[in-house]
Amino acid sequence: ADTPLFIADNGVRAFVIPGSSTPVEGLPGGSSADALLPELANATISHDRAGLVSLTVERGAPPPPPKEKLVSMNGKFVTVKDPPPPGPNGTGFVITTSGGNSDTPGETAAILDRTNLVVGTVLEGMDVIERIAGLPTVKDNSSSPFFAVAKSIGDKRATVAEQAFGKPFAKVTVAKCGIVAEAPPPAPVEVAE
Repeated sequence: ADTPLFIADNGVRAFVIPGSSTPVEGLPGGSSADALLPELANATISHDRAGLVSLTVERGAPPPPPKEKLVSMNGKFVTVKDPPPPGPNGTGFVITTSGGNSDTPGETAAILDRTNLVVGTVLEGMDVIERIAGLPTVKDNSSSPFFAVAKSIGDKRATVAEQAFGKPFAKVTVAKCGIVAEAPPPAPVEVAE
């Protein structure tokens, strides 16, 4: 079976109070990944090996053009545009794997280098990452003429199906994961003269 070059999680879509649609205000770091853009521009670590953990900082492509829809306002039909989807908010992440179903792993690394900031590495449990990457996933069906027609007429089922492309059929839950402890600074070395 083909193993992807990386596994990804899109992160939290919106920061809201549970059970409501009220947004949470005053988040540490803000509600977007804009503060990480300078670090991404100066990044020196490439996504060239397995086990790298990185945060999604930028969207891989420009946002799609706003969709227009006809709605009724005050008894008249008016065309309104849907707002573009929000950009990354710093909660999405990628873990690179050792496998690959691409003939151009360097190209995939270059794409990740433009959009993701390497923040760490997997210390233990790479076998678990490989098992997650090996799970069967929903195949990309965007080349189907039925999908193309549904997408072009704005069928929401096509949008929902598209969001599932590449996601595993089984639910993956990470529990009891570790936190990397900050290492104490090394003791000063005394030099005898």
